[in-house]
Amino acid sequence: MPKYLYGAVVHGIQSFIFDTGKLKEIVGASEYIEQLCTSAFEKKVGKSYKASNQIIGAAGKIQYLFEDKNSCEDLVYDFFKSIQEEVPGLNFSQAVVKVDQELEDEHTALLEQRLAIQKNKARVPHGLGWMITERARRTGGSAVLTKSKQEDIIDRLQNTKEEASKNTTLLEKLVGEDKSILQKSAPKLFEDLLNNKETGWIAVVHADGNNLGKVIQEIKDSLTIKKEVHLHQVLKELSSSLDSATRKAAEQAYQRVIKPIFEKEKKDNPNVYLPIRPVLLGGDDITIVIRGELALDFTAEFLQAFSHQTRQAFLPLVKTYDLTMLEDGLTACAGIAYIKYNFPFHYGVNLSESLCKYSKTHSKAINLDMPPSSLTFHRVQSSFVEDYADIIEREMLAHNIYLNYGPYFLHKPENYDYDTIKDLQDGIWHVSKDDAPKASLRTWLKELKINPNSAEQLMDRIMRLNNRYVKRLRLGNPTYSTRASKGEKKKVLNTHLFDIISLASIKND
Repeated sequence: MPKYLYGAVVHGIQSFIFDTGKLKEIVGASEYIEQLCTSAFEKKVGKSYKASNQIIGAAGKIQYLFEDKNSCEDLVYDFFKSIQEEVPGLNFSQAVVKVDQELEDEHTALLEQRLAIQKNKARVPHGLGWMITERARRTGGSAVLTKSKQEDIIDRLQNTKEEASKNTTLLEKLVGEDKSILQKSAPKLFEDLLNNKETGWIAVVHADGNNLGKVIQEIKDSLTIKKEVHLHQVLKELSSSLDSATRKAAEQAYQRVIKPIFEKEKKDNPNVYLPIRPVLLGGDDITIVIRGELALDFTAEFLQAFSHQTRQAFLPLVKTYDLTMLEDGLTACAGIAYIKYNFPFHYGVNLSESLCKYSKTHSKAINLDMPPSSLTFHRVQSSFVEDYADIIEREMLAHNIYLNYGPYFLHKPENYDYDTIKDLQDGIWHVSKDDAPKASLRTWLKELKINPNSAEQLMDRIMRLNNRYVKRLRLGNPTYSTRASKGEKKKVLNTHLFDIISLASIKND
């Protein structure tokens, strides 16, 4: 009796999640995607659902093997229809491949091809409404719900996101056993993350595993000669192991960095909110929004834990299928964008991804096979935000001196002059002391952009008056450091002091 391999994929997840500036709607969109691939799909399949038949169910992708044609047909019609009604305009594609005997890798490949074809097919927009229809004020969509105030008229999409935001699935993944606190402590607004919304900063953190695509290709090549092993089964196990490792790494970072601070604050104020909210958490990447002064420590802990957890999670795959390329686990890179709570959030997300990409570029230039874990950050000081490479040339260049010193690495790379994250944390700690020359260093940084010769004289004076901080802060005028660039070394004239001052000011605000 033939079986039917069903596949579905949500296109444009980023735009769906981040097309709003409200944390509640952003979280709701993330929760909706999470539920869509898991509990919502299971509910639509009904009593015949078998967890063992679900090959993929995360990050907007579904693959499921139906054992009869009728169940598959019912799902294809009802699932798509319900999604279009709940979320008008969501770009959702589905396809089916008939499996006559055993599920083979060729069936999965054919399914991917059909999904790609479905993506490009035009669809009639759902929920446009008549011209006389009342419109939601922020989106222009057809109004479906009016709240107590006139300005709170919302459309179907906004309503779906707000309803989904009542779930805390993603936050539960992060806090683990502490999920009982979420009903009252889950932040719903960006300002909920802050102690002082006038001076405080929030941070958007995006972290992504290194070389996953390369590893998957190596697995495919390795299993080609082992015909008794099905690639789709191995990839299913790999996906599950990787997702579990990422969740454990995020939970470890929460337990060690966020939880002690939250418990301390909760003693003083029982109504305090958690200073963190995940937006994406699964696969090999995470995107979170967090109180600014906690972002660096949380990200450093996550990067360390991710390497350890993936190494542990992949051990069964290494032993069972002799996949030696997984022995050392995966590393990850991250980007941290520091913004004000009322700054357009999608700009912060885009910048954090650009910063992560910048980290990856430098890490891969050092070691293409196993890029070391690193992070890059930027504090947004202007209203115009673009790619980080453009920001460097526009904001971080004083004559021929670069003010950005990152990326910062978990472990110091050999033969390169990058700092470690620990070096950065130590510098922030020292410069935050009461007798540290913070004001003088800010003046020096300003003078560096105006007159480097005058700045050189000023630094000599700072060093004479602050002898105890010469070594602690590595005081001195900009010097050349060895950087990685496309597999080659290059000398860059730069200073680490701008980064230290920038983060110290965030911690003290």
